[in-house]
Amino acid sequence: MKETETELKFRLDKERYEEFRKLATKETLLVNDYFFPEKGDSSGFTLRIREEDGTYTLTRKTKKAQYGNLTVSREENVPLTPEKAAIFLKNGISSEELSLLFGTTEAPNRYNRLGSLKTLRAKVILAGAECDLDKCDYLGTTDYELECEDSQKHAELSDFLAKKGITEPSEGKRRRFEERLKLCGKKNEPRKETKMTESTMYRMMRMSELSEEDGLSEEEAEEIYRENHPKKDFKEEYKEFYTDIKISVKEDW
Repeated sequence: MKETETELKFRLDKERYEEFRKLATKETLLVNDYFFPEKGDSSGFTLRIREEDGTYTLTRKTKKAQYGNLTVSREENVPLTPEKAAIFLKNGISSEELSLLFGTTEAPNRYNRLGSLKTLRAKVILAGAECDLDKCDYLGTTDYELECEDSQKHAELSDFLAKKGITEPSEGKRRRFEERLKLCGKKNEPRKETKMTESTMYRMMRMSELSEEDGLSEEEAEEIYRENHPKKDFKEEYKEFYTDIKISVKEDW
């Protein structure tokens, strides 16, 4: 599937992110695995596999233009089976395979996965526009952004955000990941799978209730939970899950 994507993108600080997150109607975890060429640079297009709710999509995204906060891109998407996605994630993708999947003519090359960017995406309505509110975790850093594809609402949204002092454009996720990768000097970051057990689900729900309904901080909620469940320390037992996701599961479960 090919489509032209017109996005209005703003960089947020944590305070604004938390403010807008209170308006969220749904949250979803996206895992973006980025692929980079063995030969040449990666400026031509973004190549990624995105996992969302157990489904996998291979995307080839080419930026056409950028005007301040507005980015215009051509996006081509191909659904993948979990088995095919696993092969690409492990072995990389050849230019011949890309040509077959997207019907394009690619210069000989191979594209290898170099790491993941995990996005906690919330749907929010601001100034009448449906927006994606993203918290992005990758390579030891976290940043926040707001995206809107509803071009009819771009002007109203820009005015609304400008009054709050929010004007800084947000670079694309792949570009931010690439710059961080260069800074860290990391190669082929291992892909970690995150599994949720019933026990984890219950604990996440209880922690969320303590934080949201009682107005407690994460540390205060954790202390109360630990007092009532002294046998195990929540953060230590579920450290990886807690760090990677930190979501409220009340709506999803």
